[in-house]
Amino acid sequence: MNLSISRKFIVLCGLLLLLLALFLGETALLRAVAVQRAEIEKELRIQELTLRRQVLGKARLVERYKQALVELERYPMGEPGDLVTLFANIEGELAKNGLVVDAIRPVGLDPATLTATTEITFRGNFFSVLRTMADWRNGMQPMRLSTLFIRSESKPETPGGVAAKAVLVSKIKAEQEGGK
Repeated sequence: MNLSISRKFIVLCGLLLLLLALFLGETALLRAVAVQRAEIEKELRIQELTLRRQVLGKARLVERYKQALVELERYPMGEPGDLVTLFANIEGELAKNGLVVDAIRPVGLDPATLTATTEITFRGNFFSVLRTMADWRNGMQPMRLSTLFIRSESKPETPGGVAAKAVLVSKIKAEQEGGK
């Protein structure tokens, strides 16, 4: 098989054209891939910036949450106590503010919500009564004032004196339920 020079030239040119076509095709493909890669990198940078902003926002929220917890820890909130502790806390706040206790009596115990309702009758200065209400609200054992009746006591030895009857609701421990 003897090929003439013109045929060798044609085959050689064909091979060169084929190589040139492969090179140009590869270059076009690489350019398309580079463009796609640039678009993907741009999208990733945008997503990264968005995620960084979200993380910073969440970090600020966590900081605010921690600050709120620190702020809440400034207010004493004790564990729910038993009835004896509850009566002692009530009477202690009354005595601390110079009020005279006439009677403390349990009104009810709700086993479903573990709350004790207590009725207190006491006497003293009106402003001491107000201080006591604030002390109950901010005291070691959380209490909610359900009802308050105040009437004036006209006695010369107690100017501004009042007689009051309060109904408090407070959480108690589960073991107090049912007389345990």
